Amino acid sequence: MRFAPRVDCAAVELRRPHQATDFTEVLALMQACDRAVYGDTDWTEQELREEWESPDLEQNAWLAVDGATVAGVMHLSEIREGRLITDGYVHPAHTGRGAGTLLLAAVEGRARAGD
Repeated sequence: MRFAPRVDCAAVELRRPHQATDFTEVLALMQACDRAVYGDTDWTEQELREEWESPDLEQNAWLAVDGATVAGVMHLSEIREGRLITDGYVHPAHTGRGAGTLLLAAVEGRARAGD
């Protein structure tokens, strides 16, 4: 029998990213995710700036915030033929707390809403 792990989303809230105030913390989160999976990271300031140029951050990007800490980030790049092109990360220290669940729900809701 398969069952979903218990996820407590109560402490995690979603909000839109602000490039000026959230950039450094989001970059550190993405680098921490890479290091946890690959042992190293290739995310640079320039690469994230370029990544944040393409989506409309007010429409197609979300942060999962746990208290005062950015726990996760999700960008919706494109909706094409019923498929979502997204990029998302949850900080390794915040997995299992509902951040990824909320981020996926947000991007799916945005996709259903269309343009």
